[in-house]
Amino acid sequence: MKKRCFVLGAGFSKPLGFPLTSGLTELAWEWAYGKIARRDVGAPNKNVHLQTLGILYPYCNMPNEWPDDFEALITVLDEFQQYKNVVENTDSSGRGDSAGHLKSQMIEAIQEKFDFLVRNIPEDKSMLLHSFITWIRDSSANVISFNWDTAIEYSCECQQIRYAYDDKDENSISLAKPHGSLNVIEGDQNCRESLESTKGSVFDAIEEPAGHYVMKAKDASTGYSNLTVPTGVSSIVEPSTRKAYDRPWIQSQWNLAYRLMRKADEIVVIGFSLPEIDYRPRVLLQVTGMANPRRRIKIVAPDADELREKYEKWLGHAEIDIFKGCWTEWFDQEDIFIG
Repeated sequence: MKKRCFVLGAGFSKPLGFPLTSGLTELAWEWAYGKIARRDVGAPNKNVHLQTLGILYPYCNMPNEWPDDFEALITVLDEFQQYKNVVENTDSSGRGDSAGHLKSQMIEAIQEKFDFLVRNIPEDKSMLLHSFITWIRDSSANVISFNWDTAIEYSCECQQIRYAYDDKDENSISLAKPHGSLNVIEGDQNCRESLESTKGSVFDAIEEPAGHYVMKAKDASTGYSNLTVPTGVSSIVEPSTRKAYDRPWIQSQWNLAYRLMRKADEIVVIGFSLPEIDYRPRVLLQVTGMANPRRRIKIVAPDADELREKYEKWLGHAEIDIFKGCWTEWFDQEDIFIG
């Protein structure tokens, strides 16, 4: 049997109800400021933030028209705040009307929204996801997901299928999350004590290296809401064009992704567009390809023919097959069970 490794991007989660990156800006704004408006707090900052966005994106008529590139938006808000701090010789990023605060609000809104969407996957799609996860377990495949969401974890928990963010247990699905996961938080002893005192027993410690704790929510469907504490850091890679991978758990996930991909005979890429600015995933594919040059790659996406050109550009003479369509259609094809 082939040793498969699945590489998942936003296109995998889309049929489950999650947005693509092109829709994140409007979604983040509506979720953050709609929620704040219902609470009747922070309303004065809404217009100030719209003015800031109008300066940065004069060609967009916000809130009726939004820029497509969420990562570029987060990057420019960060750059705007940093430069403002320099020229004003002060740090105003914590103020409610600052660009830094707007950036934080939008990222937090995406995390909260994704938590909500995991709990509200349509029943027919949920059943299909469960079948897909069962097949992954039965075929001893591994998974590398570049998504924050916990749809894979939630499906495993619903079916009592074991998964782990490592490759130590051959009876578990090895799941690497190089861009982080909403059900994981990193912090110190104070963070752990705060969780124990305010949230009860809702998490498992998965790593405890030298006073640094990495904790995973026991319920993947409420991971972000359960693990949000002031002294901890949600273990995700900030969605910007200047991604940082310096947190210990994130580094461990990149190392795991390397091991899983290196030993795969076939890599099935579902809905991952290999963005030009995402250098690390590209290097991961290139470096592991050097170790296993005879492996096959299959791309599953509605625009798979265009993606094949991009993958061929960066991976040279790799053997690449495509399925042009959604993975839910591909999964219905009998030939994926062969080999």
